[in-house]
Amino acid sequence: MTSPHKHQQKLNLPSDVAKWFDSEARAFFQQLKLEKNDTILDFGSRVGNYAIPAAMFVGPDGKVYALDVDAGALDELVRRARFYELKNIETILTTGEVTIPLGDNSVDFILFFDVLYSLCRRQGVQAYTELLKEFHRVLKPKGRLAIFFGHYRELNLTLEELLDMSKAFFRYNGVFTAKMLHWDSFAHEKVHHFTKE
Repeated sequence: MTSPHKHQQKLNLPSDVAKWFDSEARAFFQQLKLEKNDTILDFGSRVGNYAIPAAMFVGPDGKVYALDVDAGALDELVRRARFYELKNIETILTTGEVTIPLGDNSVDFILFFDVLYSLCRRQGVQAYTELLKEFHRVLKPKGRLAIFFGHYRELNLTLEELLDMSKAFFRYNGVFTAKMLHWDSFAHEKVHHFTKE
């Protein structure tokens, strides 16, 4: 791989993002037990901080769907993906609806990182339940879902309430603390993971 300095010059990446793309994300995806050739949905992908290294990780025979409401963010994701010569990312622009334009049982793994607050602020807490139904629909049997809930306290929700909502659709596999990107800086966050029965 090219040095992080070259990436910063070409892409003007924040230093933590450059380090993440070049080395740090691999350990995170290993911790998640992502596998080569998986099909991933990054729901709320923004500029690709997870979609791009996930595409690197799953390899050319894997696939990443990067879904977001922000066309400009997806344009930047495409620009970054071109720089890394990634051809296994497909962007999906939505208007914020919870319906996912993918087939039933089509995805191995869903990343849902720090999107809950913006989703529920716009559409109410019920939108999370509707989204969980969609996650269940598009995941393959034994498919997995990783969630970083983020700013849920600002929604007047407890972690227990969110976990109960999620457990209505998925088997809960527990939580681990991981070094990951929160916006464009490193942070240690709790990632909850689930499996479709």
